[in-house]
Amino acid sequence: MRLADERSALLKRIYVDAGWRGRGLAGGLLDAVVGEAGKRGVTHLELTVFERNNRALAFYRRVGFAAIGSTTFMVGEDPQTDVVMQLDLAGRLNGGLA
Repeated sequence: MRLADERSALLKRIYVDAGWRGRGLAGGLLDAVVGEAGKRGVTHLELTVFERNNRALAFYRRVGFAAIGSTTFMVGEDPQTDVVMQLDLAGRLNGGLA
């Protein structure tokens, strides 16, 4: 996690190995990030996720992230699109995400 500005943080990468998915690890990792963000006074957490990563998109929506835009990046000469998502941390810092 790095601070995007004084009030927002950017979650750069979060991965769970395929063999460990479905065990609640992503939620635990995200809870840890939210806790650290709270310690730093962050009010919004942002991330990007590949537009075709339906499992990740569903997870982020389920825990309260909302799509706020998109961004394009290049893989070689092939343009790819990420969905930009944001989580409002108000009200989540004391109770977690579950």
